[in-house]
Amino acid sequence: EYWLRAPSPMGDTLWAHVYEPEGVANPPTAILCHGLGVESELLNGVVDSTLDLLGRGIRVVHPSAPGHNRRCEPGWYGGERLLATQPLGAIEHLNATAVELAVLIRWAREKSGGAPVALGGTSLGALTAQFMADRTRDWAPSWRPDDLLLVTTSAMTGLLSSVSSLAHAAGLPAALAGAGWATEALARLSPLSDPAGPAPLDPENILMLVGMRDTVTPAEDGMVLARRWSLPASNVILRERGHFSAAIGLLFDRAPYVALAARLNGRGPDL
Repeated sequence: EYWLRAPSPMGDTLWAHVYEPEGVANPPTAILCHGLGVESELLNGVVDSTLDLLGRGIRVVHPSAPGHNRRCEPGWYGGERLLATQPLGAIEHLNATAVELAVLIRWAREKSGGAPVALGGTSLGALTAQFMADRTRDWAPSWRPDDLLLVTTSAMTGLLSSVSSLAHAAGLPAALAGAGWATEALARLSPLSDPAGPAPLDPENILMLVGMRDTVTPAEDGMVLARRWSLPASNVILRERGHFSAAIGLLFDRAPYVALAARLNGRGPDL
């Protein structure tokens, strides 16, 4: 267990928490991104279900998103700056984090002699992972993921600030409208954040978990992305849960991690 540090395009330092499986030479890697406001370093005593991957021979890397954990600036709480700088701050966040994730992918691949690297996340982490994979289609393969795991994501990233129940609870739509950002104006920015075109990877290598009662990243928008990317039905895991219960459910429902580990270890899906 150790930490990585690197310069970030955001002007601060990228931090990533790394866990290595014992006794495994050149393991594959899963880089898993956290959600908005999830201060993982403060979750003392909370079970980290992603570490189940260690027992399956997978290296686990947890990057800290800009404005979170030890990257949180004095006077701000985790994730606050991303909300406060909408909508342009979200576009900046996605683009900068895509570069950070590419650096981590390249590092993991070189450290393990070319072993596969998966990228994934929950909520904001899933939106960030899919953005990175989508916007780096033409990059060299060494900088790009081999697999994706998206938990509670959306095809409509650019409109979440107006349609998400979390955004409404924070008063974000009214604040944006007061600053001149009506829904129509936000829609014109959507091409800068939303996934475009067909799947950026082989659809067989993309796993998705959708909470069918999710109103934060609405379930119907997650299903739009699954259809747009032509994901096999067996790769779309449906659960009768909301946004947060879908994430908490991973504490006992390990199907997504089992399936991801099977792919990284060269076996077929096991849902």
